[in-house]
Amino acid sequence: MDSVAPTLTTASKLDATTIELTFTDGVDIDETSIEASDFSLSNGSIASVTLTENGSDADVTVSLVSAVNADTIDISIVGSIDDTNGNSLTTGGQTVSNTDVIFPTFVSPGTVSIAETTLGTLIDVNVTDDDGDAIESAVGYTITGGADNSSFTIDAETGALSFVESADFENPTDADGNNTYDVSITAASSTAETTQSLTVTIQNVDEPPAGTISLGGAQPGDRTVSVVGNTTAYVFDASGIVDPEGSGVSYTWNFVDGTTASTATVTRNYDTIVSSYLGETTVSPELTIDDGTQQTTIDNITVTFYSDIDGDGLADDDTAQGVPTDTDDDNDGILDVDDPNPSVAEVSSISGTITDADGNVITDGDVTIVRTDATHQASVPIDSDGNFNAKVPAGIYRIIIENTPLPVHELEDIEVNPTTNTRT
Repeated sequence: MDSVAPTLTTASKLDATTIELTFTDGVDIDETSIEASDFSLSNGSIASVTLTENGSDADVTVSLVSAVNADTIDISIVGSIDDTNGNSLTTGGQTVSNTDVIFPTFVSPGTVSIAETTLGTLIDVNVTDDDGDAIESAVGYTITGGADNSSFTIDAETGALSFVESADFENPTDADGNNTYDVSITAASSTAETTQSLTVTIQNVDEPPAGTISLGGAQPGDRTVSVVGNTTAYVFDASGIVDPEGSGVSYTWNFVDGTTASTATVTRNYDTIVSSYLGETTVSPELTIDDGTQQTTIDNITVTFYSDIDGDGLADDDTAQGVPTDTDDDNDGILDVDDPNPSVAEVSSISGTITDADGNVITDGDVTIVRTDATHQASVPIDSDGNFNAKVPAGIYRIIIENTPLPVHELEDIEVNPTTNTRT
């Protein structure tokens, strides 16, 4: 009968928190006899043990509560390791080497104060080992918590911490709205990790006036606009430009004609400037906003006015930029390319006498004349002699006779020349 007790033959480190032991025996180790309380460690604590049968031998995996900061760990038998014949191992042990774990230690400060609107790196997060030496193996940096963690980004290799968007003192976005942003950074070596809480405080800066200018006919913020037609009340509005710190501001406008204004909103008359055919002018005022300590100057405002002699909303000048242009400037039905005088309408007339089928004169009603391209329409009454007369540009028209004792009657494709008479 075997009378030899089991033997602890090897002990080795698997990773920072795992040790593997191998027990051998001539018969068969009683795995049910092995518990965590059977072992003692010189450094660290045992969380659990896991057994794997290997023939008559047994492998025991010892899991530590946490990584151990020591070069070696002595593991000793303090309980009883039995085999199936009742032989027991109650003393002995092994030394596990290379168990030292590199614990990153933060050497960068846990607080930082920066000016508002700062872009780029806020702080370079740095760690050393617990002896104050540089960690030779790679260290990875991650954001792992903090009330304002979504406001930050970090370079995983260098530890450079930045805001996703620059912070504005007047409009804080931190969780409690007090311009103090909290974030947790974890530095991980190949064997361990450490987390540091970091607080970034935003400092107020005296900023120059800022905001949006509004120009008539333009989108808010646009500083270049083109306008068609005579303008008697064009508005320059700088009321959207204010002092970020909330102080009052003064406005000074300087216009190209030498005039000035000192209100946020200025209304000016450009009617006479563009009243002539192909009239055009560009206005580029300079605006200065002063908050008492800082100034903002806007010198890229450009408003161009184009004439529109027929008032159809289309610029007379075919080369006008940013606005629709007119191919018939005087709206007389003659395209500019065919019109010897495109600035003066060649007005024609259409007239006639309205009768019924028996030749009786209709003395009451209206005649509406509509150009087929929908660019002109006129309505005139039928007089007591049954006649009508309308001044219209040349073109092709549809005539509608209505409001008479007879049903509504229409005539199509009536060509209007300098004088056209129509009898119906």
